[in-house]
Amino acid sequence: MLLLREHTLEDERIKLSKIVQSYNKEKEELENLILKLETLKNDSEKYFQQVGFCTSLINNYGNYLSKIDSEVITQQNIIKNIEIELNKQQENTKKAYIELKTIENLKQKQKEDYDKQVLYEEIKTLDDITNSKRTA
Repeated sequence: MLLLREHTLEDERIKLSKIVQSYNKEKEELENLILKLETLKNDSEKYFQQVGFCTSLINNYGNYLSKIDSEVITQQNIIKNIEIELNKQQENTKKAYIELKTIENLKQKQKEDYDKQVLYEEIKTLDDITNSKRTA
């Protein structure tokens, strides 16, 4: 039973690790998108100041910025979903850990009870031997 609980805990920890890796990857991708969006905004302002007014160029930049902004929102939603999954997996891992510790504590208590019982039997046997020598 203890080995099963240890294996379950290890599986839960592996799942948690994979989710954390995925979360970090998606978070990094979001940061890259935000950086890209800000860079494009800055570059477009500089370009328009140098070149001047061009409706097609402004429209193209606007569309591209809108697309990147949409990707940022999508990425934020992905991260929210991963956070929900991460919280659930943390709870599952915590539950598996508690179950393992409960079994370990129960096993330790049973061992202590067994050791007490063995000690009691040894004392009882020694008392019987001592009492039999006194009567003889």
